[in-house]
Amino acid sequence: MPVHEIDLAILLRHLDDDLFLAEALLFPEVSRFGDDVDKLKRAVIKNAARLIETEALPRVWTRLKPARLESFELNLSLHPPVKRLTWREPIDLKLHVVRWTHGDAAHVALVPALGIEVLSP
Repeated sequence: MPVHEIDLAILLRHLDDDLFLAEALLFPEVSRFGDDVDKLKRAVIKNAARLIETEALPRVWTRLKPARLESFELNLSLHPPVKRLTWREPIDLKLHVVRWTHGDAAHVALVPALGIEVLSP
């Protein structure tokens, strides 16, 4: 069987205490947690490769890395509900977003921390 190279986008989130969460974009079932970034990347690549090897060809094409990815931060301020004694101060959230287009059909935005994908025509 011929060998093919497939680009993989790895999303790396830095958590507290120098811990990281590495995920493969378009492979929601592949994520690794730890403190060694290089080891996490290798594990994600190895696991994504295993999935691709067993997957039907039409499904593999849906997992190809988009040609152009854009990342940005979304800043939100959540204010407490009125008359809530347990929550008094607003909470400021900083969420990282990855955005790309899926051909001419759709625009996709992913908020990895929340596991949310938003699609727009």
